[in-house]
Amino acid sequence: MVARNTGDTPLTNVTVDDDLAAVLNHSAYVTGSATASVGAAPTVSGTTLTWTGDLPVDGTVTLTYQVTVNADVTAEDVLVNHVTGEGTNPNDPNHPNVPSNCVTGSEEDCTTSHTPGIPGLTVKKASDPESGSLVNPGQTITYTVVASNTGNTNLTNVTVDDDLAAVLNHGTYVTGSATASTGAAPTVSGTTLTWTGDLAVEGTVTLTYQVTVNDDVTAADVLVNHVTGEGTNPNNPDNPNVPSNCVTGSEEDCTTTHTPRVPGLGIVKSSDPASGSLVNPGQTITYSVVATNTGNTDLTNVTVKDDLAAVLNHSAYVTGSATAS
Repeated sequence: MVARNTGDTPLTNVTVDDDLAAVLNHSAYVTGSATASVGAAPTVSGTTLTWTGDLPVDGTVTLTYQVTVNADVTAEDVLVNHVTGEGTNPNDPNHPNVPSNCVTGSEEDCTTSHTPGIPGLTVKKASDPESGSLVNPGQTITYTVVASNTGNTNLTNVTVDDDLAAVLNHGTYVTGSATASTGAAPTVSGTTLTWTGDLAVEGTVTLTYQVTVNDDVTAADVLVNHVTGEGTNPNNPDNPNVPSNCVTGSEEDCTTTHTPRVPGLGIVKSSDPASGSLVNPGQTITYSVVATNTGNTDLTNVTVKDDLAAVLNHSAYVTGSATAS
């Protein structure tokens, strides 16, 4: 702050008050940092910094001090302060008060405002068919990853990594399918798909790629992937790293799962007396056939046929005995 005697008479008891209430709510005054180019250093009482002294014609005092922004601030915690000043004209005892241009502290040049730079990066993973679906051998899955700058500072070197190890064990990446709505297309190295680029405030990149499910998958061959993301805050060299919501890739919205649809039908035939037994003329044999869906998908039009030709050559079917559970 600079206070200057711009009149043609010396001023005494010049008082400069800097209201720090809306600054110290979100920061800490650096003890001992207040200095004055003329007279004693300013003092801090409560949330007000004050300097008092005399200024001759054309005299100037420069006041400086420091605050450290709290580590837990949010983008809404704006730091605002207001300075006011006045002095005394010793040559006019009837009207001694001399106001400055800063009467309320809200005038131009009398206030400062600082908004905390709070970076944010949100990553979300989706797929078609949606995560949790059953997929057929040979079917193509389209994956989508959206990374958004949700903070109020630009991000550089944003990196999105999609771990496809547990996908490519049971699927095949469709060469050339990877696209990005911003910047260069993602690259695939080994089992990791990676995109790197910059995202301005409110900037978003959408990544897509495809995988075809292998023909020889089983129901146990679940396709799972995990996406992670991070960026750099160029405005905070002391703490530049900006993690996303997807740190390990196991968080909500950071992973997808697909189980191969593998049908199965098991049939078991038994009899009473047991197969291989001797039976007497006139004896009744009870046959049982159990059909079980042993796969992970519903079956329709299930048909069970029991060829009785070699039975009815030597026996008679008991009318009305056939039942189904």
